[in-house]
Amino acid sequence: MGISVIIPVYNAEEFVAAAVLSALAINEVRQVILIEDRSPDNSLAICQDLVRQHPNLVELHMHPDRRQLGAGASRNLGLEKAKEELVAFLDADDYYLPHRFDYPLELLRSRPDIDYVVSPSQLEHDYLTNSGRYTMMSEAANNTTCNLFPALLTERHGYFDTNSILIRAQSLKRLSQLFNPTLTLHQDSELWLRIAYKLRGYTENLTLPGSVVRRHSKNRITHRNASSLSLYWDTVATEFQRREVHRTLARFIRLKKKHYHYLRKNSPISYLYLLYMQFYDAAVLPWADFWKTPADTSLPVGIGAQSLSEEPQHLFI
Repeated sequence: MGISVIIPVYNAEEFVAAAVLSALAINEVRQVILIEDRSPDNSLAICQDLVRQHPNLVELHMHPDRRQLGAGASRNLGLEKAKEELVAFLDADDYYLPHRFDYPLELLRSRPDIDYVVSPSQLEHDYLTNSGRYTMMSEAANNTTCNLFPALLTERHGYFDTNSILIRAQSLKRLSQLFNPTLTLHQDSELWLRIAYKLRGYTENLTLPGSVVRRHSKNRITHRNASSLSLYWDTVATEFQRREVHRTLARFIRLKKKHYHYLRKNSPISYLYLLYMQFYDAAVLPWADFWKTPADTSLPVGIGAQSLSEEPQHLFI
């Protein structure tokens, strides 16, 4: 099973070579797709050098007319160019570790009914200091009457980042939209929610960590704010109004949307919604009936699962 790794590149001249080399060091990676998004630094020249050095494995693409369209549109272009059976993502300022895909590949080879696997990652400082802190979803996230959607939406059992997913390219074709290009920030989180709702995924904790995340002043994530989060939750609310969602989760989405709406306006009402969300998280979410499914012991050690005897159930109102 070959892997296409998609790397959007913007202002990453210090890091992109290390990111590419970390992907090329993994035997199953047979295509590295660089999408250069009109960086003002020397990123384009470095990407061109990488293509010259690895012409059979590394590709460089840009948007028409060299327009700057953002990370979401860049990842969508990468998905158009992907040729391998499996797809992974890597931010240009991060890097994989050599064992990144060992366990996810084992699972996907043995379980064709699973669409994707998410693995832990770690901030570089924590990795270098061996702190034991990870970005990951716990095994409990698998134990629902549906896919990973409730755990990912509420973050009750952690979350995962863009570097952490390995997904079948064929499964992505079941989605009506990929990355939402109208979102400047959080377009990856919004897609993961739709993937978690629609597709069958599992979280594993044996690859500790599989990728390393750098935090620095150029990170797009450092620029998130109340306005970007308000737009994100507005988008999530609009998306899942059209879908069948358990009433407990539908209310959770509405609370989040209201909180960030008022926070964006610097209104004290936002603190009332924050208190309500804290109550909701402590007194309502733990008792929702979608957490009740026991783990599927037929999965390899390290992964819990929903029952796979039937098609995954959606979360009904």
